Amino acid sequence: MDLLYELPDSDRQKAEDALKSRMEYCLPADLSFAGKMKKGWFVVGEDSFLYMEDGEVCDVYRIGFYKNYKLTPMVGNAFLEAEFNGKTKMLVRISMKYIVKFSYLAQVLNQKAKREKVRIYCEQDKVCPQCGEIMIPQLGFCPNCTKKRHQVKRIFAIIQPYRMKFLLISVLIISATVISLFSPLVQKLMIDSCFVPKEGVKPNYSVFWFSLAALVSITVISTVLEIWKERINAKTSAGIVADLRKMVFDKLQSLSIGFLTSQRAGEIINRISRDTEHIKNAVEQICKGLLGRLLVLIGACALLFTINPLMAVIIILPAPLLCYLQFYVWDHIVFKIIIKSWQAYDKANSFLHDVVGGIRVVKAYGKEQVEIEKFQRYNDEYTAHAYRVELVYSALNPISNFLIQIGQFAVLLVGCILIMKDSFTLGSLVQFTGFSSMIYGPLIYLMYLPRWFAHSAISFDRVFSVIDLKPEVDDAADARCVSIGGGVCFENVTFGYKTYEPVLKDILMDVKPGEMIGLVGHSGSGKSTLVNLVARFYDANEGTVKIDGLDLKQIDQKNLHSQLGVVLQEPFMFNGTILDNIR
Repeated sequence: MDLLYELPDSDRQKAEDALKSRMEYCLPADLSFAGKMKKGWFVVGEDSFLYMEDGEVCDVYRIGFYKNYKLTPMVGNAFLEAEFNGKTKMLVRISMKYIVKFSYLAQVLNQKAKREKVRIYCEQDKVCPQCGEIMIPQLGFCPNCTKKRHQVKRIFAIIQPYRMKFLLISVLIISATVISLFSPLVQKLMIDSCFVPKEGVKPNYSVFWFSLAALVSITVISTVLEIWKERINAKTSAGIVADLRKMVFDKLQSLSIGFLTSQRAGEIINRISRDTEHIKNAVEQICKGLLGRLLVLIGACALLFTINPLMAVIIILPAPLLCYLQFYVWDHIVFKIIIKSWQAYDKANSFLHDVVGGIRVVKAYGKEQVEIEKFQRYNDEYTAHAYRVELVYSALNPISNFLIQIGQFAVLLVGCILIMKDSFTLGSLVQFTGFSSMIYGPLIYLMYLPRWFAHSAISFDRVFSVIDLKPEVDDAADARCVSIGGGVCFENVTFGYKTYEPVLKDILMDVKPGEMIGLVGHSGSGKSTLVNLVARFYDANEGTVKIDGLDLKQIDQKNLHSQLGVVLQEPFMFNGTILDNIR
């Protein structure tokens, strides 16, 4: 985490002259005490700190004159405060964007004030490295910088093991598309040769029976190909979602306790179940819908331009405006609303998981009504976002349907005019009407495509934000399997779950093999934390934890855990028999 921002050379010189030392830490202070946006800087030197605004030094303070530096969060902002002569003094006001950085800086100031060695263990920035916006913890990715092309590449990587099945599905779709394109041609032949023949020409019954047999054959073959394609598609999509769920679950097992405890159970369950299901639906839509309809659209347009370019232009005229309207609304409005609705859904689902798990406590204290009201608030929040999405589409879909109907009316109008001028036949009009249906059908499908893929795109990012995570506690390259004798040694160990709030400081402890000890202390003093470090659920921020004289990081984690037994404070039983739990 960067705690030393770059200042312009002139401002840096002014700051170091005022501090009378080199600049050690520098962070943006973007709010005035009145809450207005300002371009300020909070700069820390060897034994002093100062506040700069618009390139000028405003205040300079001695670090040792103050004590108990702390960051006090407010609604949407925070204050860095300290005690001076028994009173609390506000030093600087910041937005939520810099709250974690200033929390670490408060730790630095406290250590300097006590003349201690400055030790700071910065975690990774929770902001997007590209746009600088705060990352949403529940998402695990930046929605502003998500590249759709990167998503498509990863989708193809997922379906790589199923490429032969996808190839077969593609062949079936192409075959069904080619066969369906013959239907309007046969209808034209039937109408012009049998029902409305040219003047002086008798209806050709042999052409009628041939056309009828051809239409029936087209329908039967298309149905058989559709059934075959659906069966393969169902098996393929089920296999893909099974692979995804396994990938996410396997990754969760390898991640550290720190990540798992920072996420609510409902959010993790959603990524394994709900998000992977949305991806499965997207794959199904691509297989059984998108590819086939695109081929029909392209084939119908090609035939239309070959037969009558004027009618083809009239038919496809609304298409560009329709596509632009749909994708603009999706990218600029709907996508952002859906992200918020999913955050609300995660909150509601996590709350539901907590209440069901602690239902005995709820009933024991008679808090049923309180929990009902809480859930109602979460549910109302999710419903409000879902309603906004439906509100957008309730206005968009009628407009899109109107544009399509204009195209259909234009085809009928121009076709009827040409028929009255004897330059067009009824069979040709029916043929073009059939081809227009083949064009507008896929367009109507494409209208709903952004809505379907908005869900799957977010799900895809949420799933792979877990899969791409690197464990905070990982085995060293030279980690090995050993037989543990039982000796445990802590050498100057310092650790905090939030690294700017240490729980353990400079712990020295040496436990001999076979020795039984008891850890005594008040709640929150670090007893469980010591056990967590021995089990290597976390790594120490500073110092070394050793077992039998060997650094814990050099022992394979699976080997370590196979020789450890931990009785947790909270008893937990998996569903099943006692034997199942032992296994």
